[in-house]
Amino acid sequence: MNLSRTIWILLLVFLAACGSNEGSTAIEGRVVDKGEQALLIVKGVSEEEANALDEDAIHDGGVGEAFWIYGIEDPDSFDQGDLVKVTTDEIMESYPAQAEAITIEQIGE
Repeated sequence: MNLSRTIWILLLVFLAACGSNEGSTAIEGRVVDKGEQALLIVKGVSEEEANALDEDAIHDGGVGEAFWIYGIEDPDSFDQGDLVKVTTDEIMESYPAQAEAITIEQIGE
């Protein structure tokens, strides 16, 4: 009986650890472009700079850290220039980088 109970406790602890966002990364940046269930986010730019950028300008000019964030259910609820905070657990290295959103929220200026 004790072995069975110990196994169940270890299983529950393992499952709880798998569901946590302990290894997550937060990205703050401005919306520059939209795709199908995706947003292009650039870090370290002003609202005015974000409004003047598009994906081609990012590729041509290397404006800094840029991320295509996938898994956005309603990208049209965000406008170009909006400041957002995205939580993700893995960032794929490319330019722009790519990541799957765990959470996304619009934040104040």
